[in-house]
Amino acid sequence: QPKVTPDNKTMADALAAQSGGGYDRMFYETIIKHYQQAITMVDEFLPKLTRPELKAMAARMKADQAREIAAFQRKAAA
Repeated sequence: QPKVTPDNKTMADALAAQSGGGYDRMFYETIIKHYQQAITMVDEFLPKLTRPELKAMAARMKADQAREIAAFQRKAAA
């Protein structure tokens, strides 16, 4: 079973305390922060990877996360 980090638990608890439009806004903010953390991890570990397929997968993950952040930012601003 996956472990929930203290930071992710804090984000989930803050989200659970919201409702309505506040919930929607907090959801976008929470997901954006989570994805930004994922990009930071990829940036940290990608240069150290040696297997080409892992490097390619990490690069795709980073690009996907960046696209999703931009989409969530557009939706949050709407």
